[in-house]
Amino acid sequence: MNRKKILKIILLFILPFFTKAQSHQNHVDSLKHALKVATTDSAKYFINSNLITFYSERNRDSALYFNENCLSLSSKNGNQISYAFDLGYKAYQLSHLGKLVESYKCFNEAFAIAKNTASTDKTSWNFKKTKTDSARLSLLGDLHIKY
Repeated sequence: MNRKKILKIILLFILPFFTKAQSHQNHVDSLKHALKVATTDSAKYFINSNLITFYSERNRDSALYFNENCLSLSSKNGNQISYAFDLGYKAYQLSHLGKLVESYKCFNEAFAIAKNTASTDKTSWNFKKTKTDSARLSLLGDLHIKY
């Protein structure tokens, strides 16, 4: 085979990876635009959560930024279980950044909140049926055991 044919074959195999990367960027841009125009706190929380999910393993600093937004919204609206979950996620991000002392403090605070509110506070954001409060608390426990 000559070099041109080999180059064409290689490009055909690589091209799908470039288009997939562009579609992810379009999704993130759409979420960021939606965040700018969102009017309700629950919508802002949902969008920030999706951005955290996108950035969690790609760019931990960005994930922390959107996590801080979620923490602020949870605190503002008195959603203690969501706040504890978000603290747990912040601890997860901090642990991967090597900030273990801060991570430990966040985990401890999250567990204290979860323990105190698990029997009394049954409210959380109502944007996903799959993430019930008990599922969030269970995931928080799983994160603590894992890290």
